[in-house]
Amino acid sequence: MLDVLGIDADEEALYSHLMRWPAGTPDELRVALPDLAGRVDATLGSLAAKGLVRGPDETGAYAAIPPDLALRGLAAQFELRLDRARARIGTLADVYAAAPRPARDLPVEVVPGDEAIGRFRLLSMSAKTELRVFETPPYSDTGDDDPEDYAPWPPEMDGLARGVRVRAIYGRAAMEQQTQSQLREPILAGEEARAIDEVPLRLLLVDRELAMLPTRTGQPLNEGMLVVRQGALLDGLSSLFEAVWAQALPLTISAEPEPADNNEMLVALLAAGLGDQAVARHLGVGLRTVQRRIQELMQSLHATTRFQAGVAVGRAERPVAAE
Repeated sequence: MLDVLGIDADEEALYSHLMRWPAGTPDELRVALPDLAGRVDATLGSLAAKGLVRGPDETGAYAAIPPDLALRGLAAQFELRLDRARARIGTLADVYAAAPRPARDLPVEVVPGDEAIGRFRLLSMSAKTELRVFETPPYSDTGDDDPEDYAPWPPEMDGLARGVRVRAIYGRAAMEQQTQSQLREPILAGEEARAIDEVPLRLLLVDRELAMLPTRTGQPLNEGMLVVRQGALLDGLSSLFEAVWAQALPLTISAEPEPADNNEMLVALLAAGLGDQAVARHLGVGLRTVQRRIQELMQSLHATTRFQAGVAVGRAERPVAAE
């Protein structure tokens, strides 16, 4: 927990022990912390150098310096280094902007496959306000449909943790290959998710600054990626996302078990074109339960097909409950 201040696990364990006990000699500490027995002397030395312990006294014992004094001092030093780093970043950015670079101002940058995934993650995690996602496979060029490939990707979860708004539209192909937990995790973390039968391409929009997409439709990012920067093309991709967002149906998931008569999630999954088995998997219920709920929903809407049911729900613009 204190590694951000430059305190490693051994130092934190020994310092925490000394805060619970008035003082301790190296021999006493070796007995109390057998896992650190061979590293007690070195750890005490590093803690003393960082101003976290005092000693040894006349008995050879060491004592912890109160954390509100010692740790606040380290935190202040860390903040000072961070401020200096930010200032240096600004200076380097100015140097970069002033340097002659023919490709710098191009509206579209082609990133080769061996660099694409690293750039994708780096640019994704630069988001300050919003990430917008078209979610659809393929995710890799291995040809293997490993479920781990469809787990929430780190930049999205990182953005949610930092308070970045995340809006994702899941196509049927993506939802069919995800497990219930993989779909639930980002939504429960705050992602605004919607579902539709098909999204036009895999796409990630970062703030209003750039977009990332495969160099060719239907190929994974690790075969090549386009980075689209501000301009008419970026505006067009942004408008495309908003148009599909308006057509897609919300995917709402509660941390608590859904009421048996809550059909909002059911309708969204059906609207995305998922089959009964996939719907049952995402709802966490049995196949027969899903089939029964679909029939009840269609009867309540006087619909003879799933498509008609979806149209009726869209017109109602409200969650639907089975009668």
